[in-house]
Amino acid sequence: MRILGIPTVADRVAQTAVKLLLEPKIDPLFHPNSYGYRPGRSAHDAIAIVRREVGIMTGLWNLISKVSLITSTMIYSCVHSRNTVKFHGFFYF
Repeated sequence: MRILGIPTVADRVAQTAVKLLLEPKIDPLFHPNSYGYRPGRSAHDAIAIVRREVGIMTGLWNLISKVSLITSTMIYSCVHSRNTVKFHGFFYF
């Protein structure tokens, strides 16, 4: 009798045969961003994708916040001043 958890050579051969038969049929069913236990994909690949996507969103949020700050400053200046408003070297009437 063998200790549980230690596969024999026959077990490994059977597992590999089942994997080779099922993997090509099942792999296309997974979401493209699924990285767990898939051939050619690792946790490092998943982390790289997350960093890239978060970087894109961070840039977008920075742009949105800057545009919002500029427009709110312009509106505030125009409302509280009757003269031409000079804003960063440009004239707004």
